[in-house]
Amino acid sequence: MKKPRIKAVIDLGSVSARMEIVQATPDGELRPLDSLYQSVQLGRDTFNSGRIGRNSVEQCVRAFRSFATVIKEYGADLTSDVTAVATSAVREARNCDTFLERIYVATGIWVQPIDGATVNRLTFLGVWPLIRSRTKLLEKNICILEIGGGTTDLLGMRHGEVRFSHSYRFGSYRFLETANRISTIRRIESDMARNEINSLLRSINDDLADIRINRLILMGGEIRFVAHRINPEWDEKTLLTVNLASLRKQAQKFFPLNPEEIASLFKMPIEEAQILGFSLLAYTQIAENLSLKQVLLCGATLRSGLLAEAGNPLKWREDFEKQIISSARQSALKYNCDMNHADCVEKLAQMIFREMSNEHKLNKHHELLLRVAALLHDCGRFVSLSAHHKHSRYLIENSDLFGLSRADIRIVALTARYHRRAEPKPTHTDYNLLTREEKMTVNKLASFLRVADALDNLHTQNAAECTIERTESELRFRVDSVSDIHAAQLALREKSRLFEQIFGLTVTPVVTRKRVNHGV
Repeated sequence: MKKPRIKAVIDLGSVSARMEIVQATPDGELRPLDSLYQSVQLGRDTFNSGRIGRNSVEQCVRAFRSFATVIKEYGADLTSDVTAVATSAVREARNCDTFLERIYVATGIWVQPIDGATVNRLTFLGVWPLIRSRTKLLEKNICILEIGGGTTDLLGMRHGEVRFSHSYRFGSYRFLETANRISTIRRIESDMARNEINSLLRSINDDLADIRINRLILMGGEIRFVAHRINPEWDEKTLLTVNLASLRKQAQKFFPLNPEEIASLFKMPIEEAQILGFSLLAYTQIAENLSLKQVLLCGATLRSGLLAEAGNPLKWREDFEKQIISSARQSALKYNCDMNHADCVEKLAQMIFREMSNEHKLNKHHELLLRVAALLHDCGRFVSLSAHHKHSRYLIENSDLFGLSRADIRIVALTARYHRRAEPKPTHTDYNLLTREEKMTVNKLASFLRVADALDNLHTQNAAECTIERTESELRFRVDSVSDIHAAQLALREKSRLFEQIFGLTVTPVVTRKRVNHGV
């Protein structure tokens, strides 16, 4: 029987570094062991000067050294048992790479900077168990909102499925540093805060134009703070329903106070006290903008998502892939894609991927990227029928596809771009910026997509139920339609060459049986 393992997760944000240590049992249960907190000042540096200063670097090194000591005391391995991530304050710093290398050299802990898409993925993993425990929420249009130090992340769900995700360049510490550079007068700062929040509201309104939000779930350190003030018995393991008036009251109380007063009264680090009032004001105005009278306060954190992944990665991968495909389908619908064709191409591409698994040496994640590319390969028709494959690349690259990192989205976009016409070439700028490994991945995925699209060239979906046969020299698709065979043969003359060059197999469609002639 497998022994329980010790797992540690670390979240390095704009104002704090937080670590949680758990015992992961073989059945996936996570038992809390320890929790540590260190105040840092990364947001002040990055959002003011664009780089992390020497003092802040060494402050983080000291924090991570203390984390490393505790991790070793529990018998965990710094390489295999620790997951550490950093958000926008590190990601946007000009000296991000040297900062992360300094922490690694000094402590043995490697910190991975994550983008907004990854934050949304971890948010979903952390909050999903709480939503699922309240079945009525599964019938609603839900928004999950967190205002961080540098970004604001918004995740939307309908009937338990992710419909959209957005990350905005709006954060409490980002605003604070801008305000400090301009004015120290509280009245001017107040006007600036409301203008900044109104700018965010306009972006949110544009993104939610066709969606009526029924429930708003709020996350973040400031939310946990006021939730305990509203209900001191709250255990953070459930969603706390509060009237918007109660949240507004808290915002009105803390926004006018000086950070020094807040820090002194509530024994709070000054870095957190500085952003408390602004964050609460922003949360309140967003809820008011959505015409809500109640909000749900959530105790889940980024670390909750990291722990969920660490505890049972296989289970979460299956659930999460369903949400990614659901989100991709919503994007395809938004761009008026022919969903019957998109679904057929997705199915065929997946069949080819699995048939060629011994040769392509790709993994389940690459299969997921291929499925997303197949669903969205024709979205460029929304812009223009002419060169729509190029428009598809642009639309995908500039979309917030839930659960996919920017690197993933780049792979998906280029795979869709090469579903027709020109094959990948070194002279193509975007393709040439990829690593050698990424180029090989795009080549293989695009070759599968090109064949799948050719097989449904008439958009009839007759090829959806085809079977695949392998010979030494051919990959045969048995299709139940003469007309589809002829169209596929013509399309494959152009589209199968990339596949044949990579795998050395000729693609051949053949008729399973002839149609019965009912004519006289």
